[in-house]
Amino acid sequence: MSPRLFQKKNVWPIVDPEIAKPERSPLQVGATRARRRSLPSGACATKVLLVEDHPLIRHAVVRLLEGELGAIEATFAKTGREGLAAGGPWDLILLDHQLPDAKGVDLLPEYVRSGPVVVLTSYGNGHLAALARRRGAKGFVSKGDDPAQILSVIRDVLGGAESFPILETAPPPALSPQESRILSGLLEDRTFVEIAKDLSVTPTTIQSYKERLFAKFEVGSVTELVRKVVAKGLG
Repeated sequence: MSPRLFQKKNVWPIVDPEIAKPERSPLQVGATRARRRSLPSGACATKVLLVEDHPLIRHAVVRLLEGELGAIEATFAKTGREGLAAGGPWDLILLDHQLPDAKGVDLLPEYVRSGPVVVLTSYGNGHLAALARRRGAKGFVSKGDDPAQILSVIRDVLGGAESFPILETAPPPALSPQESRILSGLLEDRTFVEIAKDLSVTPTTIQSYKERLFAKFEVGSVTELVRKVVAKGLG
């Protein structure tokens, strides 16, 4: 659990009487929140599914969203399967990676059918963020991130964009001279045969180097590789 979400006691208090009641499930709590929230005529609440097993984190995230979005219709789930059973569609799904019954990233192919997903994690890293992106997530944040950055990611995703700040700020990987030459060839849209001929190696060798580049840049295709290299100003 990250302390960052609770750094301002006057903004998101720790005590939540509804969540604290042991006889009620997270899904029931979410439904109750939705019924109690009154809206101006013609206004629509943002439908949010929050899949997170820690009650304090659930409460902190909802208070954070209320401050940014105003009226929200929040439904809570404490396990991955409980979240999938909650229905949908959703305007936003916030999915914790470390759940009691599964890894959130492993459930992404099912969750993305119901709405845009932002993955929450306690210890974010570029590899996990890249994996979440390949599996359909629209955003990725660490619970230790500044609340302003978390809200920025959520705004981007609600606006239809992707947001992976950790991938944008990660330093470029170190490349060998041969990897740099092969990367240059791929950026020029040259075929494996053409690159192999220029470097006096076999196409199989180029394929092997391509896989190394994929691993270093945490991508799964040449298109993703080119996009990421260009975004980092390396191409």
